[in-house]
Amino acid sequence: MNREFKRRMKREEKAQKKAQQRGRQAAPIPTQQQGGAKRERVGMRQYIREIQGELKRVMWPTASEVFTYSVVVVFVVAVLTGLVFVCDLAFAKGFLTLFTPGK
Repeated sequence: MNREFKRRMKREEKAQKKAQQRGRQAAPIPTQQQGGAKRERVGMRQYIREIQGELKRVMWPTASEVFTYSVVVVFVVAVLTGLVFVCDLAFAKGFLTLFTPGK
C-alpha cells in the first residue's frame, strides 16, 4: 500500500466520521486504488519526513556483513573470470586446430 493510497484512506475515513456525526450514511471506503485519481501534492518538509521514516525501517548491514559480502563477490567474480578465460582459450585452440590448413 503506497503513501497516496494511505492518505486517500485517511481522508475518506474522516469524511465517514463527519457523515456519521451529521447522521448520514457515507460511501464505503474502497479497498483498491483506482487508476484515474489525481495525485495529492505534498510539501517538501512532509516529503523529507517520509523519506527519513522509510530509511529508519531499512535493515542496514553491519560492517562485518559488508566485508563478508564483498569478499564473496570478489571471489565469485575471480572464479567466473577464470572460467571464461579457460573456455575462451579452449575454443580458440580448438578452432585454430580445426581450421588451420595443411594439417
